[in-house]
Amino acid sequence: MTCGWPTNPAFKTRIALQALHKVGCLLPVVSATADKQSRRIVRLTWALLVFTAMLFLFTIFLYKDTHTLAKHEEAARPHNAELP
Repeated sequence: MTCGWPTNPAFKTRIALQALHKVGCLLPVVSATADKQSRRIVRLTWALLVFTAMLFLFTIFLYKDTHTLAKHEEAARPHNAELP
């Protein structure tokens, strides 16, 4: 399958075609590298999402634990009305 000549007749030079060939050979390598980096970014994004969810759940746990501890301390402390 031939791609045909470009519309610019000055582009038919051997040097220009060699340069175009080198760029064409480089594109699959660059594409594979970009695909690998994209997959890595997606994995890191999912890891960040999971980490954020775990921190959120841990924060909820700490809030409930602190709230419960404060209730127990408040119940153990005598109120001012109960003092003689």
